[in-house]
Amino acid sequence: MDLRRLRQEPHAFRVGGSKAPLRLRRAEFAEAVWRIAAEAGLDAVTMSAVAAEAGTSVGRIQHYFPGKDDLLGAAAATLRDRIDRHARDALGRVPTDADAMARLRALLTALLPLDEERRTVSLVGAAFFHHTLDRLQA
Repeated sequence: MDLRRLRQEPHAFRVGGSKAPLRLRRAEFAEAVWRIAAEAGLDAVTMSAVAAEAGTSVGRIQHYFPGKDDLLGAAAATLRDRIDRHARDALGRVPTDADAMARLRALLTALLPLDEERRTVSLVGAAFFHHTLDRLQA
């Protein structure tokens, strides 16, 4: 093992014979959570369901995420990153001399489910919102 490269790129090393770097495997499993959450909500997210959706074993997922809360945390981070990207992209297209209303309009429009990507972001966001409300009421 190249220790110098390990220090420079700690997430790039493969584990357990996997061909994908660690961050890509984690992202793949977070995407499986997204597909389940968008279709059936977060209550349907189990380690078994994610394994089936990702085409792998529960043990492989547990190597990257010890439990469901860890998986949900990764999926929530992905949600935050995508919302941030959509907002930044939209604001980046607004002229620098635009007024506050133009900026607000661009930001709010970026968050509307006007295409498949943003529809999925909205569904996953709603699933997290519903899940959070359920936990607060419990």
